[in-house]
Amino acid sequence: MDNLNQVHSGKLYKLNNEVVDYSAEVNFNEYYECNIIVYDANKEWYDKLKQTENNSAEIKLYSGEYISIFNFYIKEFTIHKNINEPEYKGTLMKAVSSNVIWGRKGFPADYTFSEMCMEITDGHELIGVCPYDLNSGCVDRSMYKNINIPVITEPVRVDTNLGIFHFDATPQYYSERDRFSIGISHKITFQPLKPVMVRDFHDVLQKITDFFSLLSGEIVTINKLKLIEHSDSNIDVCEFVGYCNFPKKSLNVFNNGVKDSASFKRVSVFKVTDFTDVKKAMDYWFDNYDNVHNAHQAYGRIMFDEELKAVSINKFLAAMQMIEGYAQAFIDEEKEISEFKIMKENIIQQLKDESDKELVRNGLGLSGITFRNTTINYFLEAIEILFEKTSKNAFKEKYGDLIENIVNDRNYYTHSSRRTEARLSVNDA
Repeated sequence: MDNLNQVHSGKLYKLNNEVVDYSAEVNFNEYYECNIIVYDANKEWYDKLKQTENNSAEIKLYSGEYISIFNFYIKEFTIHKNINEPEYKGTLMKAVSSNVIWGRKGFPADYTFSEMCMEITDGHELIGVCPYDLNSGCVDRSMYKNINIPVITEPVRVDTNLGIFHFDATPQYYSERDRFSIGISHKITFQPLKPVMVRDFHDVLQKITDFFSLLSGEIVTINKLKLIEHSDSNIDVCEFVGYCNFPKKSLNVFNNGVKDSASFKRVSVFKVTDFTDVKKAMDYWFDNYDNVHNAHQAYGRIMFDEELKAVSINKFLAAMQMIEGYAQAFIDEEKEISEFKIMKENIIQQLKDESDKELVRNGLGLSGITFRNTTINYFLEAIEILFEKTSKNAFKEKYGDLIENIVNDRNYYTHSSRRTEARLSVNDA
């Protein structure tokens, strides 16, 4: 939004789909949160809103545009004067929301949209498509003659189990008084398989942005989001304001050090077009997102530390949490329990004293998958994906000391153990 810091005034005409008539003002902070001020609202409405979840409001601005606000919460309610009057004139109600639609009409809370169009942080990099044929006539251009750069606009379409994605990279032109330059613009169009209500937007958008955060190793946020409404007569476009998991101005810029000469993109950023089967990759992410969500949050902690250019114990523990979360998400617990019971019974059968058998039978329980095995399985799978197949025994023989040190330090920092000391330096961790 270009007018992010401005105050917008208008009439609040609906609260939770009931007709009202109050003066209101709205403005947005750097996180794209909407701050709402309602003047002269009666206390009856305040009490109702405090007891209701998923509150919604519709405001018609004096400019003629509409703001629809969802899932807001009451931040403050004050009475300034005339306390004894039944209408409580002179009240001030302040609310906050991060789900706002800005458009040419108001929308109720249960409204659904069939299409979204978004721009994300450095999306032209993450898509990996160059809209210019820079190989054509490059010799002539280097000699400053026959300057002609053909344009290629072929979107990448991916049909996933969440919906249909179109990834577009298009030319962008900048002109000033004495210069002209060309660049790359992008957009990601998403058509969900099922219409998504506004209150569910954040869940869907987080799955999408987290996928790109995983590719790039950077925090990715949505800079612009348009909601597209199709009807028989026309297409209406509204702006959604509120999904911003991190202010763009404080995000890292991707490493510019090395270029991929084939696509003119930075090789340090993994791109949509790098996948041989991007549908399979995205389906896998969306299918398993709920399982690995907590682990991905730990991954975010690591990236935040990178943002501060700091190596810390917090980063080490976040990495350990991430490893455990990703590995544990796909463990077959029933199989582990079954194997444990068989091993336990074999131990009991080897004992002769009944009291020993009873001790093992009652005292030996499955405490869960050990962190050591989780770490081994995680690194083993990573090596097999990136490099070559190897046996677990060969892996343990080669990396046994490293695994031992990782497990030791994880226990040391997690449990503040006095029985051991840290073995890895902060930089090693």
